Amino acid sequence: LNSGAYYFFVVTDSANTNVESNETNNTFVREIKVTKPDLVVDPESIIVPTSPVIAGQSIRVGYTARNQGDAGASSGTTKYYLSSDLTLDSSDSFIANDTVASLSAGASTIRTSTVTLSTTIASGTYYLLTQIDSTNTSVESNEANNVSGKAFN
Repeated sequence: LNSGAYYFFVVTDSANTNVESNETNNTFVREIKVTKPDLVVDPESIIVPTSPVIAGQSIRVGYTARNQGDAGASSGTTKYYLSSDLTLDSSDSFIANDTVASLSAGASTIRTSTVTLSTTIASGTYYLLTQIDSTNTSVESNEANNVSGKAFN
């Protein structure tokens, strides 16, 4: 169900089988507003090392989590992955979890962590992928915009 206005109708005696003194009061209508959060990470907010890193090294990473939806979001988990591209798939390596507190509609929070890279990664350019709401704790208006990434080497 998408965010927006919906209407709840109750109709009694819809087939007009009962003879009533007032036939105009058999319908009740109420507007219901459906709201949902929408959690995102702006790729420009992702913090990655600015100088080359070494396999096995601990690095500081981070991001800004933002709820661009029209309802609050419960706390959830962001997962960090090391990837050779900007697409999260089974070839990417999980690095760490981060817990994000609940966010009201329009709110954001800056998150930072120190993570350790595998000692077996090869030289090259990699992407730090952040997958916000990785366990689908929040039912969002858009579930397809939870992964963002930024390159580093």
